[in-house]
Amino acid sequence: MAVDLQQLNDIHRLENEVDQARAGVKAFIDSRISLIEGLAEYQALEDARAALEAAKAKFKIAVRDNRDVAKLDVEIAEARFDLRDLREILSNTLVLYTQQTGKVVIKERDRTRQIELRARISKRLLGTGTAAAGHQSTPRGALPDP
Repeated sequence: MAVDLQQLNDIHRLENEVDQARAGVKAFIDSRISLIEGLAEYQALEDARAALEAAKAKFKIAVRDNRDVAKLDVEIAEARFDLRDLREILSNTLVLYTQQTGKVVIKERDRTRQIELRARISKRLLGTGTAAAGHQSTPRGALPDP
């Protein structure tokens, strides 16, 4: 029993020492932070950060209000839409080609390329009045339902 009491006393003493050591480390860290924040270079860095944030905000407003950029954004969106359409058309054409010819390669003058067909399940439900045969992507396509 005396051993247990001694061990408990040692544990309590060590816990106090750990708490004191932890407080000492925290005090050193706080002193370090205070010294760093007192450096002229630190203040210059903080000023530069503030200036950068202000410049970013001005830049975003300038981009948003620029008519040429807005016009290009519209043109980019239209071009992306057209590109998606062209890819879908190419995909459907490749699927049709493989169904009609049974070939999975396209021979060109200087090379032969393989057609890669992939299928993916549509998120739309069949039988609900919506046409959903799956998604087709280029140059891979999904085989339509027979």
